[in-house]
Amino acid sequence: MTSTERKIRAMIRENTGSHLLDSGSAYGYIYQTPIPAHAITVSTRRSVGILEVECSISLFHLLVDNLRETDTSRRFDRQLARMIRSPGHADCSYLNCMQEFADTIDDKSTYTVSESAFNSYNEETDLDQHFQGILFSYDGESYIAIQSHNGCDIRGGYSKPRVFQVEEGGVGLVDSWRVTFYCPGCACDIDVVTNTEIEIEGEEGQPPTITCQDCGSIVTWLAGTLH
Repeated sequence: MTSTERKIRAMIRENTGSHLLDSGSAYGYIYQTPIPAHAITVSTRRSVGILEVECSISLFHLLVDNLRETDTSRRFDRQLARMIRSPGHADCSYLNCMQEFADTIDDKSTYTVSESAFNSYNEETDLDQHFQGILFSYDGESYIAIQSHNGCDIRGGYSKPRVFQVEEGGVGLVDSWRVTFYCPGCACDIDVVTNTEIEIEGEEGQPPTITCQDCGSIVTWLAGTLH
């Protein structure tokens, strides 16, 4: 396991404790669950006698695919941690500290897909775990100050911030939140929810076999560069 993988694993399974507004004491916390073995999990469930497709994208695999720990990111990590611990930021939230840090460092030397903080919870995703972050540039490279949501309710239970270098200004990071289905025979994407020209077969809870009725090809799935 690489240093990047170890750092991401530690972040997304950091014990973020409990809180009055977090119902994890009743339903369990994300940090208590195992990390999926695969980047994408596609399975079926039976609803009113019909097989439906369910999808999940592993946040661990998504982050490993897009983030890198470098000497510069480690330096930024230490600087951000010192800012958070400083007396002048005692009443400052993690997210506000992240924003201030990014604004201070950002030299606008490269493109990033977002100039403000984002939270994956605010978008439609197939992610098994949400995260929030702030992208910034330095010396021709893109970086992200990031927190994973490890609790139960989205309002709390976020990890301590970490800093990583991010590939391609974060394009792959934010472009891989939904599973898409592709027919290699027809060379087109397929909506498995509304498309009636497909056949779904398989045992409930297991990966399905999806066949395109137009060309007979087996439909594949991916999320950005994840397979």
